[in-house]
Amino acid sequence: MKKLSITTKITLWYTMFLIVVAVILMVVLYRYYDFREQSTAEQQIIQTIENTSDRISTNGPDYAKNGDINYYTKDTYISVYQKDGAFFAGLLPDGIGALPDLDLDKTQTFDDTHGRQWYIRDTTVYLPGEDNMYIRGIMENTGYESAYRRMGRFLMFVIPGLIILAIAGGWFISWR
Repeated sequence: MKKLSITTKITLWYTMFLIVVAVILMVVLYRYYDFREQSTAEQQIIQTIENTSDRISTNGPDYAKNGDINYYTKDTYISVYQKDGAFFAGLLPDGIGALPDLDLDKTQTFDDTHGRQWYIRDTTVYLPGEDNMYIRGIMENTGYESAYRRMGRFLMFVIPGLIILAIAGGWFISWR
């Protein structure tokens, strides 16, 4: 077996080092963008639900049924449920199908029958002297996905391209 020259060993070590750094960087970036995407959507749902909850708790449950509540605001559908989980008022996206059970103060992801992904968040509306109600916010994932995913996909191609360029440059320089 032919022994590798020092130039070949250094080039191979450099190549492996760049590949490991690139993989770590891509994983970290993917996780960061995934977190940012969900965080932004979750903040939007929470804000919309809190605003609606405040209005209902201030004006009572009849306000939810007859009041001036916009049940579709900032790309979020709002629906109000009674204590037993029965639908009371609001809007649901068309064609979403059966929704998961109420799960308070947690953001869930849900895939509908058309393959669309939704963020769903439920919270309690505390009504003094009456049964509490629940508010559900539903937001389609695509609204916030695009900006973060585009940047992530761009970097997923740029980083390996730069590594290939650096490896080719190192290989060329070391063999001159």
